[in-house]
Amino acid sequence: MKCKHCGKAIDSDSVYCEFCGMKVETETPPKKKGSRFLWLAVALGIIIGAVQVSLRQCNRETADKASQDKEMAIQTINRYNDALLSNDFATLSTVYADKVERYFDAYDQTNAEVIKHNEKYDATFKVTGKHTSVRWETLKVDRLSDDDLSVVYIEDYSIDRKDKSKYSKFVLEKHLILNKQYKIKSIYDVTLDRS
Repeated sequence: MKCKHCGKAIDSDSVYCEFCGMKVETETPPKKKGSRFLWLAVALGIIIGAVQVSLRQCNRETADKASQDKEMAIQTINRYNDALLSNDFATLSTVYADKVERYFDAYDQTNAEVIKHNEKYDATFKVTGKHTSVRWETLKVDRLSDDDLSVVYIEDYSIDRKDKSKYSKFVLEKHLILNKQYKIKSIYDVTLDRS
């Protein structure tokens, strides 16, 4: 190698030039400025890709759960309405949770107490027939927690009564809370219209 100060040939392991006495300056290879940034960009790209995959998976699972919740809510509503219209109290009892926190205007009811209310309905209101039609396009299903599902929908409900002077047709906004087994633990409705 050559001394940078005097230009004479010196040993490559020399610390000082034997000819001019100056300190030998060794050349360090220039750092590749972009290499550190390249590795940082690659690492960041991998992290972003992993997060995107995780989010897609999470969104897919959430969409699958929401679809399952809606499907199960529809099954519960259909079983409830079919049993109610045909006075099938054995099937109706399987639709309610063991403990019903709200049953229309009654609170903290057991399954058996709720069924007794249902069994008395026709006699109490002098009803000879019941009819219902769910407006499925109004169905809203929301997860309140891991255990509870809120279900809201509009239903056209009518009854055949002996007393024709009383209301017999109703438009109801039904509010249900289903437990994790998709059984009704709260039910009430808001009357939107009656005639």
